[in-house]
Amino acid sequence: MKGEFPSETAFATFLKKTLIPSQPRTKWTAEQVVEFIKGCRESGGIPFFFTGYSGDFVVDMEPAVKASCLGGVDSPRGGIFTHVPEETFDTIKKRSGDWHFLVTRHRPDLYEGLISRPVTFAGGMWG
Repeated sequence: MKGEFPSETAFATFLKKTLIPSQPRTKWTAEQVVEFIKGCRESGGIPFFFTGYSGDFVVDMEPAVKASCLGGVDSPRGGIFTHVPEETFDTIKKRSGDWHFLVTRHRPDLYEGLISRPVTFAGGMWG
């Protein structure tokens, strides 16, 4: 099986040099992030935020995160949020990409409605 899979270093290089630059970029604001989370949850998806792979994601010398929406129907396209405040970046890293704290911090009034939505995958719904 040797040679069939790229090494961790090769995959990290691919992510940083190919995948990350090809993604749409949005400068981090609480409003933009909450809108992404809201759109993802309303489509039945689960939002995830990735801080890096084999090292932190950095764009324009600032922390960056890859936003993705797992599942959902017509879910919003993810992308890269740039210029993430360092304290927020560190919290996302510690919380493994968790979206809950971002909504409760910036728009607690939306939390109950978003958390109660079902999760939809192509084969059906969870929750």
